[in-house]
Amino acid sequence: MKWIVRIAVGLAALLVLAALGVAFLPVSPFVPASRDLADETQFDLEEKVGWYRLEDGSLRLLTWADERGLVLYRFGSNRDDLGRSAFLPVTPDLLASASGPNERRLEFVRGSNAVIIKANLTTPDGVQSMVPVTGPYETREVRFGSDAAQLAGLLLLPAGAGPHPAVAFIHGSGTSSRDRFWYLTPADYLAREGIAVLLPDKRGSGKSGGEWHTSSFGELATDAVDAVDFLVEQASVDRVRVGLAGFSQGGWVAPLAAAQSAEIAFLITISGSVATPSEQITYEVSREIRNGGAPGLVARTMAPLFARRAKMRLKSWWKLNGSFDPIPYWRDLGRPSLMFFGEADQNVDVSRSLGLLADAELTAREGFSTVVFPTLGHGLIREDTGWLEPEYLRSMGQFILSK
Repeated sequence: MKWIVRIAVGLAALLVLAALGVAFLPVSPFVPASRDLADETQFDLEEKVGWYRLEDGSLRLLTWADERGLVLYRFGSNRDDLGRSAFLPVTPDLLASASGPNERRLEFVRGSNAVIIKANLTTPDGVQSMVPVTGPYETREVRFGSDAAQLAGLLLLPAGAGPHPAVAFIHGSGTSSRDRFWYLTPADYLAREGIAVLLPDKRGSGKSGGEWHTSSFGELATDAVDAVDFLVEQASVDRVRVGLAGFSQGGWVAPLAAAQSAEIAFLITISGSVATPSEQITYEVSREIRNGGAPGLVARTMAPLFARRAKMRLKSWWKLNGSFDPIPYWRDLGRPSLMFFGEADQNVDVSRSLGLLADAELTAREGFSTVVFPTLGHGLIREDTGWLEPEYLRSMGQFILSK
């Protein structure tokens, strides 16, 4: 039968994907610069970080990359229009991307007082001048954490003295850094709305130390608490209005972190399951089998087998985290919480999560809210625009500002 062939092909790919963990995230198409350029530590990159206005009036943000050098962002009107160009230093006033036909260069021009007055951006399409301007927020490269994991990240601070409410992001599964559409876009939106955002590189990713493969959710929760502690100490942050936003797998980590720290004023989760990880991956595998054309009974029968095989790729991780049940932590939380779901999510069993929340009498609790978008998937991205659902961003911003 045709569906047997489709299953065989689909499951071969599935085993590779499922071994990465649960609740997969949208992957950034950005490829960092690879040219063997000068040691960036001998140049002053800090003075170049900031907002620039091009000749056509559009804004660009030049800020710290998750690996080396700087990255130039263009925030467009859809996911494909989120421009990224990575640059590494060649000379004190020249940055360049990877060599070849797509090479890009940034050459800085200084005035009589040695202050940068403009930069010439050279791309395959030509040369454009851009001048430094005051933007809606500033960005800072920051480091925080403990001896177990020294973490790095990007701090977005809104214009004005503050104090501002603040939120620290918790990453989803696998290797994950600040340079991801799913995190960077809401961070940009919130900072423009007057909310400080700490966008870290996950443990073992980007510039952060440690190793996520062998870390428990409890250890990742400690990283989240360290992020909150860092925000609380910032002069422009309102220390009693600091919370966490957990994306996908981060939805398991967030309530654990709140159990460790009274400083966390609120929690937000985005496409996070409240079933156990073991139950979750079985659901994901079952959906993949059904999408391959198999009847429901076959999918339900085969899913546990292939889920067990997928776990063999990261045995230590699954031993640490596979049976984690977040419901008791949510039940004991007692702090304002907001959960976002996409009903068409192929990774998270939304109806199961909503049922577990209802059984725990959480959905009726004051200060606890869920928002379900009927047509959206795991990334909460609209098919007609290729962009994050605007109501999701607005609701998240309003929730934080109301605290």
